[in-house]
Amino acid sequence: EVTSKSGKFNICADYFIDATGDADLAKLAGFPFRLGRETDNLCQPMTLCFRVAGVDLDLFSEERNNINKLYKEFKADGKIKNHREDVLIFGTLIDGVLHFNSTRIVKLNPTNTLDVTKAEIEAREQVFELFTFLHDNFKSFKNSTLLSSAASIGIRESRMIDGEYI
Repeated sequence: EVTSKSGKFNICADYFIDATGDADLAKLAGFPFRLGRETDNLCQPMTLCFRVAGVDLDLFSEERNNINKLYKEFKADGKIKNHREDVLIFGTLIDGVLHFNSTRIVKLNPTNTLDVTKAEIEAREQVFELFTFLHDNFKSFKNSTLLSSAASIGIRESRMIDGEYI
């Protein structure tokens, strides 16, 4: 029996393939699974990537090596709440646009809807915290704009089915 927007109904088949990404079907069918590390069931951190436009790339190349140094100082002083140890910045094919993989959401369960909602909120707070940090402290970001973020939090690890092959 499954539930959808149309209500509850039965689906019958000789075989089912769990393509949910979270082993939802396997769990509901009663198959054995595990979540995260064996010792504490914690999963890898969740991340929300984002992009910033209007960056002066010439100035950025001069300032880049100072970003993580100042970020670590801000973290040590409690001015940055993000759990990530550094800022990961990648170039893009668009002039003046940089891609960031620098949010880190830890100790939340990716199979719990309330935890995922909390992760979404916390990650978006981290995006604004990082953008403000860059905008206020580096000339290359003075005229920049927060361009976009992923539509939803990226989940790296969730339930894993204990099958014939793991």
